[in-house]
Amino acid sequence: LAAYAKAMLGMVLHRDNRAEERDMVIRNIEQLLVRDDENQTAYLNLGNEGYWWYWYGSEYEAHAYYLKLLALTGRVTDWKAPYLVKYLLNNRKHATYWNSTRDTAICIEAFADYLKASKEDRPNMTVEILVDGKKRKEVQITPENLFAFDNVFVMEGDAVTAGQHKIEL
Repeated sequence: LAAYAKAMLGMVLHRDNRAEERDMVIRNIEQLLVRDDENQTAYLNLGNEGYWWYWYGSEYEAHAYYLKLLALTGRVTDWKAPYLVKYLLNNRKHATYWNSTRDTAICIEAFADYLKASKEDRPNMTVEILVDGKKRKEVQITPENLFAFDNVFVMEGDAVTAGQHKIEL
């Protein structure tokens, strides 16, 4: 089976409470996993040279279904899932889409699954911006304002002085 199909199989095995077989499938997929610490990414070395044009050879869909499997099984706390998310984000065409509407939709769906599983969709934090040790801005981020909080800090004109500055979040 292709990695794409193995990830789907793992999801079905999870649904059917067949954890031992599911974990075997995950281990089998992870034999293809390549970790790139320099870029903080991970990808599956699929070896798709012979069938990349078929739907089951889609690199991005295979990665997305593997991410969905990790999210479904709660395996989002180690390095694999966040590194995979970053790999997928970094490999969009023109920073907006993947190869097709189909694999773009599957990648976005996998990101949503990851956000829910990692609880990143429910932040509760206060972010302070300090410039040279002085607090310049404070923002509360909650689930209610996650997509609407004031996420901009601008310094311009006379506020930007010559020399080195230390910016802390």
